[in-house]
Amino acid sequence: IPVSNRGYNFFLDRIVSHGENWARDFITVTLRWFVDRPVAPPKSLALRHYQLTQGLINAKGEIPRDDGLYDNHYIVPATAAKRVVEDNDEIGEKEESLLVGATKGMLTISSAIILLPFRLLHLAMSTIGLLGDGSKSDTSTALGNNNVMWLSDSPVADMGICVLLLLTHNHCKGNAWRETLKSLKDVRWDDTSNGGGEALAQQQSSNHNRVAINFETLFDAFGKTLHTELGALLLYTLLQSSPSFAASMAVRSDLDTLVVPLVRTLYFSSAVPIMDKNVKGVIQHPFRSQSQLYVILILLLLFSQDNSFGPDAFRRVFLENLPWYHERQLKDISLGSVVLLTLLRCLTYNVNRLRDGFLMSNCCAILMNLSPNMVNLHSYSAMRLCGVTVSCMKRYVVAKKAGDEQSEIAEMFGEASRTLLQILRTCLQMDRIEKNIQVLYALAYLKRDFDEIVSSSTCPFTPSEIGFLSAILTHTDTIIQKDGEALTATQAMYRLTTSIEDLKSAMRTNTLLNNDAADAEGDFTFTYEEDADPEVFFVPYIWDVVTCAVTVSFVEWDKAGIKVYAKEEEEAETVVEVGVGGDFSKDVIDVV
Repeated sequence: IPVSNRGYNFFLDRIVSHGENWARDFITVTLRWFVDRPVAPPKSLALRHYQLTQGLINAKGEIPRDDGLYDNHYIVPATAAKRVVEDNDEIGEKEESLLVGATKGMLTISSAIILLPFRLLHLAMSTIGLLGDGSKSDTSTALGNNNVMWLSDSPVADMGICVLLLLTHNHCKGNAWRETLKSLKDVRWDDTSNGGGEALAQQQSSNHNRVAINFETLFDAFGKTLHTELGALLLYTLLQSSPSFAASMAVRSDLDTLVVPLVRTLYFSSAVPIMDKNVKGVIQHPFRSQSQLYVILILLLLFSQDNSFGPDAFRRVFLENLPWYHERQLKDISLGSVVLLTLLRCLTYNVNRLRDGFLMSNCCAILMNLSPNMVNLHSYSAMRLCGVTVSCMKRYVVAKKAGDEQSEIAEMFGEASRTLLQILRTCLQMDRIEKNIQVLYALAYLKRDFDEIVSSSTCPFTPSEIGFLSAILTHTDTIIQKDGEALTATQAMYRLTTSIEDLKSAMRTNTLLNNDAADAEGDFTFTYEEDADPEVFFVPYIWDVVTCAVTVSFVEWDKAGIKVYAKEEEEAETVVEVGVGGDFSKDVIDVV
């Protein structure tokens, strides 16, 4: 390498500056690999490596769900293949699990260790605790604390996507690869039969310089890979680089194919963290990298800013069941209710653990974008919406009392509280309240806690923020307590449903309720704008995915020598507990 080029990425610089034709060919081949996922040849080292990795995971006793994904975030299949289990197979597994299962596991481990690369064994011990109790071993310090077991059936497809992501995000301004992606088109609409002569020749010449692929097959491939960081990064890249691909996504009516894998990953990434048994004071977070959460929320924000996404999510797209949702068995729930539940979970995890401003602003922006279309919420989603709102309000009051000592925490809880209060005001407007009886009932159920906060001498909320909800709660309570007898939840819901016209009449005559309607009907659309220098975030993150996920099991990276991203010092997370304290009672709804 010439002296003048030392210190620069000579290889990437040469490829980025190469001609557009080579970029077009490489992008076309890589996207086809991504769609077709060619498997490793028989008896190849790559196939053997895949089989050994799968054997280690099976020996540990990790079993994927029906969608082909694992609950353990340390195990990441590169593609989600639905698991087919015969009825007799399931019974047989249960019968032999006690006697034969342990023997098979030990034999698998013993035979695998003989032919196992030391790197793969080292990784398995540090992530899934192959030879221990499931916790990470001391070797995690040597390997890094964010490695995963990447289970890939097509290494060439994954490596190709890694190279493509690095090329498109390296030197974004004037990047020939990104400019080539702008020409991405759907091969199904490549019709050169119309027109003649000179027009046909110009069209064929233009098509020759464009990247063509079947958008339908590309969409299906994303549905199987969006749970991974590679899939999410590639989708973001195409949405930002290709106007035609972004337009094709906007008109689709089956976006649940893409949204469900994203919210599933976000759901497991927002679980309560546990203390590391090997490193005192260090908390294991349920995700590989915080950057992964950023990309997921950015994608959800891009979906939510589309005018058709909200109505479809809450009124048209329903999911029969969610087997991966642990807290409650959810059936026949709208996609919008699932997104709302997951965002509330992420929001509470952030304000209580991470306290990340970017995550907070994006969660709030997505919720605000969805709020004008929130109707017919699932009963559990409605209760969680009101419960999290009241819980954040309580913690905001307590943090404000603490003064400067918890000013940053107070700011987080304040932003969350005001966003959720705005959403509740929007849901309970006159034109939506009939379709949001579940929200009204959930808020009435928490009326005592809400009144305690509002009547507190240190209440930080203004009348414009809580006046409407207080007034409508008063009318609702009057309806429920009309006969002075205790009602069950079913009876209370029935009374509210049959008295909706009385409630609307009260809303028409109440000045406070009428004046608040104009504020609640404002423009809630928040849009995502890419940073002026996106490579500052994406290039280090992509290299992190390459070194800690895709290639970590077979490439010995000298991570201390990687200078593309700044080394962050390992610091034990200090968890500041913000209890309800003060005059407030603590109940189950406070555990968020």
